[in-house]
Amino acid sequence: MYYPIRDDVFYYSSLMRPLEELCGELKINDRWVADYIGQDNLNAFTEAEETPVLGIYRTAPAGFLKITQKDIKKRCYWQPYQKKKKQCIKVIRSIKSIFWICTENVQPVFCVLRGNSRFIKRRL
Repeated sequence: MYYPIRDDVFYYSSLMRPLEELCGELKINDRWVADYIGQDNLNAFTEAEETPVLGIYRTAPAGFLKITQKDIKKRCYWQPYQKKKKQCIKVIRSIKSIFWICTENVQPVFCVLRGNSRFIKRRL
């Protein structure tokens, strides 16, 4: 959802074009354009709520706006990356323990590593 706020009035639309017409003279958001040109994919924007037009915003992914007579509050209902690091550490520890359990009775176990275009053979 896209939205501008003009003269204490909240306008919204699922399309940005009608809001552009509402705004009259459009001003380019230089930071958004710099992010767009400088990134190699579309998922790397630094500001999720910005658009190419200054003064028109969008709701962030997994977010919503709570609008009352007094104010507008931004809320997020899903934060997939907040606990990701802790979960990755737990998964890595589990894989390591399973590996050691599976290989403790196997002799010998070798690990082949590659570095600087040569192979290194290590006994575990």
